[in-house]
Amino acid sequence: MSTCILNIRENPTIMSPTVTLIWQIAVIIIAARTLGLLFKLINQPQVIGELAAGILLGPSLLGWTAPKISAVLFPLSSLGYLNTFSQVGIVIYMFLVGVALNPKELKKCGHAAFLTSHVSIIAPFVLGALLALMLYPRLSDDSVLFLGFALFMGAAMSVTAMPILARILTDRAMLGSRLGTLAISCAAVDDITGWCILAYIVVLVRTEAASKPAWTTLAGTIVFVFLMIYAAKPLVGRFYTAYERYGKLSEFMIALIILFVLVSALITDWLGIHLLFGAFLCGVIMPKEHKFVLYVFEKFESVTVVLLLPLYFAFTGLRMNLRSLPGGDMWLWCTSIILVAIAGKLGGSMIAARAAGVPWKDAAAIGVLMNTRGLLELVILNIGLDIGVISPVLFSMMVLMTLVTTFMTSPLLRWIFPIRRLKLEMAPGPETTEAVFKFMEKQGAAWGMRDEVAKKACYAIDEVMSAMRELPLQSPTARMAAEFDQFKLEFEIDYEGPPLPLPEIAPSAQMIAEPLGELALAGFLIRQHADEAKVTSHDGHSHVHLHFEH
Repeated sequence: MSTCILNIRENPTIMSPTVTLIWQIAVIIIAARTLGLLFKLINQPQVIGELAAGILLGPSLLGWTAPKISAVLFPLSSLGYLNTFSQVGIVIYMFLVGVALNPKELKKCGHAAFLTSHVSIIAPFVLGALLALMLYPRLSDDSVLFLGFALFMGAAMSVTAMPILARILTDRAMLGSRLGTLAISCAAVDDITGWCILAYIVVLVRTEAASKPAWTTLAGTIVFVFLMIYAAKPLVGRFYTAYERYGKLSEFMIALIILFVLVSALITDWLGIHLLFGAFLCGVIMPKEHKFVLYVFEKFESVTVVLLLPLYFAFTGLRMNLRSLPGGDMWLWCTSIILVAIAGKLGGSMIAARAAGVPWKDAAAIGVLMNTRGLLELVILNIGLDIGVISPVLFSMMVLMTLVTTFMTSPLLRWIFPIRRLKLEMAPGPETTEAVFKFMEKQGAAWGMRDEVAKKACYAIDEVMSAMRELPLQSPTARMAAEFDQFKLEFEIDYEGPPLPLPEIAPSAQMIAEPLGELALAGFLIRQHADEAKVTSHDGHSHVHLHFEH
């Protein structure tokens, strides 16, 4: 300790480990939130910006443009601490991924989901394994078994980032649609299969270098899974019983959940698999009642997403160095990896969905969605680098592939299902409603708006126009703006005057008979027709926002 303090005094650029870690966390959070918000402005999930921020803080940018700052902020001696914090975050995150996965939902999958999910695993897996034949002599060596290398490349190509996929579907109001349900179901099957393959790879590689025989690891894993499903699962059901009774979980029970996750992770690590498999399985067996799942996410997600995951992205970025790809040959192989990943996942999923009877447009969207990789891919790549099955150079290439395939999802989805915009300006009256009805019926249908969305919107807009006629407006002109695609409609109405009331409870007959009763009834009906309705007012200017989903 005294030697460390002496070194710090002799060289003021050296900070103590604690101060270094605090600086690292502060810089990482600032970079992650800034780039996350910037990416959100270009219609990308915020997590992609946070992932990019982590990579930019590594040797690929900061270490290249400002090597002295990088050396002070991220000295090699400090990366162990950063890795420890990030691993805790990813353990909790994998628990949440398991919580979000409901195995019962997979039983509802029809023929399309069954065929698409299996082809979306097999196609990229086979292509990845074939690509391994060419990559192995160039980016690996004899210390790595070719079987493990090929299996890893296949598994890495097959994964789909279900959490990011769900976020994209939610942003586009597609989560509850047939297409969204199909994509989520296929992604769940892909992830379970991918993690099973990865578990086998880890066992295969680790048992080659360890004294523990493979059969003990496999037998121990089977026993552990059996105990988790048939012994631990009934016990963790008591968490939901307590939540249902009291409406929340006590701090003691939250501590028990955390302890359960950590112990499960330690057991799978001791068995020779990996920490994350235990955390994931722990989440899978948790109760799946919707309110309970939301409650668990509320308790764990904020600290994990805001603090710990950005640390994991930064640690991944510090292990990645695009400048380590010397010459055009390496970039050619990097491009080949990206193209093979897209062809296997996007192409395979699209063709399989079409073969299952899904229309070409929806099949293309399924392919694009299944091509989303994101954080789960990074987890797999880091595991591969940790166990030595891939080299740092190949790791950098695969991380770049992850960024490209995840980033392309939102733009391609907007190209397949374009967002339409329209503007109208007219005075409230019967002819206004009729004009809106006709527009929705003809132009909306031509642009792909779903019939049920158009009907709900027309009824709500009719009530808005009726209510506006009841208001004492000097200038009764309403300025309307709409933005919609095949899955949602956002309708904005601006006018000069007092705000419309939007009561949540239906007005009584006595209230309706009063002077402003019709206005209250119209406001209530607006709320009933729209999936979401909100009115704001400022300086005599009122704004009505209506949201509709299929």
